[in-house]
Order: sequence, then C-alpha cells, then structure tokens
Amino acid sequence: MASHKKYFRLHLCRMHTVFLSLGSNEGDRKAWLEQGIKQIELTIGSVTRQSSMYQTAAWGKTDQPAFLNMVIKVASLCSPTEILELAQQIETKAGRQRTIKWGARTLDIDILFYDSLISNDVSLVLPHPFLHLRRF
Repeated sequence: MASHKKYFRLHLCRMHTVFLSLGSNEGDRKAWLEQGIKQIELTIGSVTRQSSMYQTAAWGKTDQPAFLNMVIKVASLCSPTEILELAQQIETKAGRQRTIKWGARTLDIDILFYDSLISNDVSLVLPHPFLHLRRF
C-alpha cells in the first residue's frame, strides 16, 4: 500500500509525454480537429507540437468518406486512463456516435503513445495496437 501511494504522488508531480491522433470524416472536418485541440488543451494538457492535417482513406470500414487526420504531442499530468476518459468525453461533446465499429465520426481521438508505457489492459492498449497498420 505504501509503495502504491508513493507511485501515485510521483505520478501527480511528473509531466508525461503523450502522442494523440485526431481524425474526422463528418461535417467540417478541419473545424472538428481544431475544436478537439482546444478541448485537449483545456482538459488533458498543453499541446507542444502538432503535425499538418492530412487526408487518408477510411480504414477498417472503407465505405465512408476520407478522414482528415493529424497527430499532436501533449505534455500532461493525467494518467493514461484519465486521458482515455477525457478524450472520449471530448468526442461525445463533438457529437460522436458509437453505433458502428470504425464508422464515420465527427471526431476521433486515439492515444498513440504515453511516455514509453507498454500496456495490454482490456480498456487501453499502448502503444496504439494498429499503429503499424495505419497512416497516422
């Protein structure tokens, strides 16, 4: 128990490097990505770098519009599970519907890397499990 408390205290004081991908293939895709970045800065942490926006064909379920994508680097005090929860809240706020796996979406936020953490947890696999298959 004492070691758990020590880890928790260290975790709260330590800044983490997180890479997130953002994607959109519904509506004003650029506006959704820009709004996503603003919400990430308000809730998850400071965006320290960002890629250009680029278009890719849909992956997983290919009979839908192309995605506008980007990757951002974030400095955050949040844990991986907190980031996942906050990202899902941002997606929901943007009107994302989770009705069809890999379906069209206003905003999709994926955690690509969290420091050098490797996790195979049921709710969060890190690094992102499809990283090697997709054009992030």
